Amino acid sequence: MTKEAKYTNSPILEALIEIRVSYGDSFEKFIDTFYENIKESYPIREKLPQSRFSFKVKNDGKPEMQDVREESSLYKFISSDGLDIVQVSEVGVVITRLKPYIGWEYFEKKVESILPVFFDKFKISFVNRCGLRFINKIFVKANEMGKMFTMLPSITASKHTVFISNSRNQVQIYCPEVDLTALVAQNIQPGKSDDDLEITLDFDIIKVMNFEPKYNLVSPLLKPMRKLKNDLFESNLKNDLKKRFE
Repeated sequence: MTKEAKYTNSPILEALIEIRVSYGDSFEKFIDTFYENIKESYPIREKLPQSRFSFKVKNDGKPEMQDVREESSLYKFISSDGLDIVQVSEVGVVITRLKPYIGWEYFEKKVESILPVFFDKFKISFVNRCGLRFINKIFVKANEMGKMFTMLPSITASKHTVFISNSRNQVQIYCPEVDLTALVAQNIQPGKSDDDLEITLDFDIIKVMNFEPKYNLVSPLLKPMRKLKNDLFESNLKNDLKKRFE
């Protein structure tokens, strides 16, 4: 069994877990009760209205705004230091850790403290999707790209992996043995100087499902999702770049 790599100088900019659900009743009825149960760790509360816009095309071919409807809101609950965030909306819950990423053990404990409360306090019919996402920010010199990154990520532990699609900036992978889909996106932007590059490396592991809103049904998914993310990260980076994060 390969030992998992741990990096002292992690390039992780943002780590998040998203649970999409179908509610049995309006989620906004239960926001206050949910907040009461988490406010010790997430004392800052924000409400962000979400609106839907519709347009029509006029005779001259130009779009014209036709209707603006305010729909359900997005609620954010934020830790005192602003680094841990819980968002609840009409589609589900997102649990986020911003940089600095302390480690999986810390992040998993945050998830364990939120999801059971979320499933208990809201009226949820079923869970239909679980996502684990890690966004990395990496800075390199333009002439170092070939030494730092592989052309495509691979999964050495799986010989049954199916590559669904490969566009210029994104690879979509399906792993049938764990029934997980991975989206790997790479975005390159100019850095502070002419020879600097800013690389955003985004790993999104998705499990589409349909089962009861119970944490003991969701928690077993986290280990294989995290392993797949780690395998992809390790295979996308060459050793010269990995050494920078040690």
